[in-house]
Amino acid sequence: METYSKDDKEGIKDRQREGHCKEACDMNSSKRLSEDILSHILRLYGSCATSHDFEIYAPDATFEDPLMCAHGIKQIKSAFYSLSKVFSESRIVEYSIKENVISPTRQEVPNLSCSLSLKIINIIQLPLLIYITFTSFSINLCKWNQILIDNKQHYKFLGKHIDMVSLIKLYVEEGKIVRHEDWWDKKPLWNRETVKLPLFGRIVEMSRRGSMLATHAMMRFGKDPTT
Repeated sequence: METYSKDDKEGIKDRQREGHCKEACDMNSSKRLSEDILSHILRLYGSCATSHDFEIYAPDATFEDPLMCAHGIKQIKSAFYSLSKVFSESRIVEYSIKENVISPTRQEVPNLSCSLSLKIINIIQLPLLIYITFTSFSINLCKWNQILIDNKQHYKFLGKHIDMVSLIKLYVEEGKIVRHEDWWDKKPLWNRETVKLPLFGRIVEMSRRGSMLATHAMMRFGKDPTT
């Protein structure tokens, strides 16, 4: 049986406390991810967003719903600033949140195939240790946090009240949203990959882009409103 001095025992206790603290911090960090983002999302859908609320997005982030497809923060601003021009009321009235960690598909990360090619080169030309290190780095690089917001939205249009269920899907990398999808009635967005006829899917994609560009021009290309 191993024996420990008093100093050894104190050291073990300190390491255990550090481990518990780290675990608690990791849990709190995970919770803060959705909590910090959620307050901004609620303001976006509530037509009371400021320029600060859009800092949750990466510079090249995308936003899609059945009507529009926005590329970049400026277009995302136009999409949400336009809500108050169309609806006299808009807000999320009910919601529940779920978080996941996922690996994006090749379509979501265009340079993923390049990363895989580099791995093959590493197998042939570099030592095994370097290959393993690069592989681990690449895998971690391609991990996203996914936040699912199951929600109910309320709008008022020309005096008529409209309630709609929705599934908001946020893909977060390094604390910034890289993709934001709003599935009305919790149904996947139509595109060339989700419909039976790819040509029809392309037409739908083009119409959403056209709608977005028209809205972008109407909203003065994402200019922040003056307060």
